[in-house]
Amino acid sequence: MKVRRERIFDDSYSQLQQLSSNEEWKRKFVVEFEDEEGIDEGGLLKEWFSCMSQEIFNENLALFIKSASGNTYYPNPKSTVQPNYLDLFTAVGKIVGKALWEQ
Repeated sequence: MKVRRERIFDDSYSQLQQLSSNEEWKRKFVVEFEDEEGIDEGGLLKEWFSCMSQEIFNENLALFIKSASGNTYYPNPKSTVQPNYLDLFTAVGKIVGKALWEQ
């Protein structure tokens, strides 16, 4: 998977949408950051998971909002501003599942 840091969620989402089976999700992901040198021997994948987790909770994506205490997040009732919000939530679930699978 080749992604741009400044568009990591969008790039990743569009590439992950092309995976059609659970078997493809179970394969080891190889991540490459555009215009950066590096060989993914696990470190880049971990960095990708870290960056993606930050983007998932990015307020501009409108999928989650912080609770009043600020310690947790919950689904944003206004997530419907995203025309494909259900697909985005599905992708987020798969990404979290993938992170657990890789650990």
